[in-house]
Amino acid sequence: MTIGDRIKALRLEREWTRRKLAFETRSEVLPLGFSEHAIQDWENDKYKPSERGIRALERAFGTKLRK
Repeated sequence: MTIGDRIKALRLEREWTRRKLAFETRSEVLPLGFSEHAIQDWENDKYKPSERGIRALERAFGTKLRK
């Protein structure tokens, strides 16, 4: 399973849209969160999330992305 597959699986498990996930990635450092387009690119393995992106996703999902 790729990291993109994992992101998509966790998002769908929660029945979140990409917009909802983008909203959930907001933080003090990144007040607007990541864009829906960035999340789509990650899910499709077009790009891999940065360390900041991984931390934001883990915080939003409440679980580790990497095993």
